[in-house]
Amino acid sequence: GRAANSFEKVRLDADKIAKLKGKRLSAFLLLFGDIKSRNARAQFARNLLGSGGFEIIEGAQTDDLMEALEGVKKSGAEVLVLCASNADYVREAKGICDQIKASSYQPVLVQAGKTADWKECGVEEVIYAGMDVVAFLGKLVQNLS
Repeated sequence: GRAANSFEKVRLDADKIAKLKGKRLSAFLLLFGDIKSRNARAQFARNLLGSGGFEIIEGAQTDDLMEALEGVKKSGAEVLVLCASNADYVREAKGICDQIKASSYQPVLVQAGKTADWKECGVEEVIYAGMDVVAFLGKLVQNLS
């Protein structure tokens, strides 16, 4: 069907970039807070970004967010996906985004799951069930090329 073709196009674009850069575009999943929420959202992000040809990197599970962010920066991933519960986002998302924006490492900041105030936190994109995945991936890959 048409959806499969557009996925195909996104993947081909991602492959082209991978050839040019000598490595695949990658997404770092930063898991924190409530275990059930973060795992469910990480699984969602893994499937969604994986389908777009992204290499998925997962950080060590740690409750020390500063330590986790060091791992993120070292990875050099083009996309950083926050995976947590809505309550955890309310508590932590702004701090994480501020930390990243203050560093020389500037990934696209994505949040798995939609909250009312995601934009105010400094997140640039949200991924959630029922969204237009192809449009999102197409735009993301384009912006990173």
